[in-house]
Amino acid sequence: MNGLELTSVTPFNLLSNAQLERLSRHSDLIYLDQQQTLVIRSQPITERCLLLVFKGRGQWQVNDEDKDIIHANETAGALILLQGGEGRFTALEEVLAYRISGDFFDVLCQENAAFFAYWSAGIRDKIARLQQREQTDAFANFMMLTAADVPLLPIVGLNDEFSLQQASKALRAHQASAGLVMMNDQLHGIVTTTDLLNAFTDHEPNHYPLLSQLAKCKLVSMQQDDHLFKALVLMTEHNLSHIVILRQQHPIGILPQKTLLGALANQSVMMGQQLEQAQTLDDLQPIQQGLTALIRSLHHKGVNPKFIAELVSSLNRALFRKVSHLTRPVSLATLDYALLIMGSEGRQEQILRTDQDNALIWQDNAETSQVSLWAQAIHDALADLGFPDCPGNIMMINPLWQQSLADLLNQVHEWMHQATNESMMYLSILLDADTAAGNPQLTQSLLQQVKSAVASNRAFMGHFAKSVLEFETPLGLFSQFKTNKQGQLDLKKGGLFPIVQGARVLMCEHNITATTTHERLTALGATRTLSSDFASELVEAFDFMQQLRLNEQLIALEQEAEINNLIMVDRLSHLQKDLLKDSFKLVDQFKSLLNHHYKLNQLM
Repeated sequence: MNGLELTSVTPFNLLSNAQLERLSRHSDLIYLDQQQTLVIRSQPITERCLLLVFKGRGQWQVNDEDKDIIHANETAGALILLQGGEGRFTALEEVLAYRISGDFFDVLCQENAAFFAYWSAGIRDKIARLQQREQTDAFANFMMLTAADVPLLPIVGLNDEFSLQQASKALRAHQASAGLVMMNDQLHGIVTTTDLLNAFTDHEPNHYPLLSQLAKCKLVSMQQDDHLFKALVLMTEHNLSHIVILRQQHPIGILPQKTLLGALANQSVMMGQQLEQAQTLDDLQPIQQGLTALIRSLHHKGVNPKFIAELVSSLNRALFRKVSHLTRPVSLATLDYALLIMGSEGRQEQILRTDQDNALIWQDNAETSQVSLWAQAIHDALADLGFPDCPGNIMMINPLWQQSLADLLNQVHEWMHQATNESMMYLSILLDADTAAGNPQLTQSLLQQVKSAVASNRAFMGHFAKSVLEFETPLGLFSQFKTNKQGQLDLKKGGLFPIVQGARVLMCEHNITATTTHERLTALGATRTLSSDFASELVEAFDFMQQLRLNEQLIALEQEAEINNLIMVDRLSHLQKDLLKDSFKLVDQFKSLLNHHYKLNQLM
């Protein structure tokens, strides 16, 4: 075996050149005719080996368990060497393979920790390794940075005894662009140099405001161990230029926008400010056009889809707030309302823009004709900004999704009584609702009552959960992918939906308030329903499948093709295929757990 042949084969690319040379001396090239079988056992020593297929393919079966197909550049026998047992490799066609000494495999595992970790790793470690390999060094460094890793502005304490001029001099002396205002030894708010400049400009010298009057009293802060990406999301969401950094509960510094942008050169914070400053609906057009470019940039830099989705969701919420504000008629100025975003947008898991899933609810009485006109104006504005209509008409312009809180709750009870596929779908979408604009307490009141109603009806819970079995996992005999004639499989139906729906149902049962699938699974990991390890692996599998789907969607976007949930299996690398198989197997385990928990097979 030429060691150079393995430098691109995982995990042999983790070995040093010297180890690869020694490997060649402890390996031999073997030929297997079609249907010929090679047995690998942990003992005796003559049958201890690792098989690396060079050409052809074969069927691999361990201890009479599930069968798998081994292709070129794939291995068989590692877990036998590590854990014991017996495996049988049967050639499905003529096979050339390297047979590597089991004893030397042990030596390599002892010498090379990364090589050993590859074979013993679970799906979390494998995905982490894949993500690490795909990230650029620049962004990988950024993702590791916390607020403790970047220079912070010093804490400059100010109070009402400072004049504006004294405050300005104090900030300049410390080269700070913001200071904290104290009142009665308590932190009152933050004042920036821009605030001081505006005060000098807008007021006469004898009528300058006090610093406590200038200060922004609602401080946004984060811990020094939090990642900079959190600061990016907070600045975007709240339209801020400074964030207070805490050590436990004590301010230790201020992170300015300039420092953050220096660590990550993208336009997301600026886009958030542009959204806030927009005066007309036309002002929103260029901002939305830049969002796709931002998504593509972050994706190519290897950012986890979860982080991209959080950032996009934050920008979209700012957009929805602005649209609702710009279109709201004066006649509804006092209306206590909530604009709901639902489905994947509500769960903060939608990245590229798909269709509108929204609703408009309100408290008490309202002039419904005026509300309908407003809902239509919001819908039309979103459509102009590139949000297409929902094929299922789950939009606020549909009277079903334009109701008072009391009326919508009555509608929920009707859906539960009907228990049709359509009503189940409506409830699923509604349970993912979040507030884009208006009063979030209305949304929370709605969701709490819906969850309680669902959880209190055990029979309904079973029917609600049964939809996880609606779509078959696209993994067939010998762990082969089931694809359509074009070599594609539906990642949403086959992998993502069962995780989302399963977490959604269990959330109701355990009265979990989390909105995202991540948070729901993590919370479920603290219950007896899911082990924490299994919940963590489901999260990793979900993230990985989201990454694959985004890859394919961005390709479709570049080719001006339809954006959907199909992925081309042939585009995947060997490691990606391996991880996707592992992910689908986790999905099947989750389905089995739900099947047992709710006795789904017994339901008609």
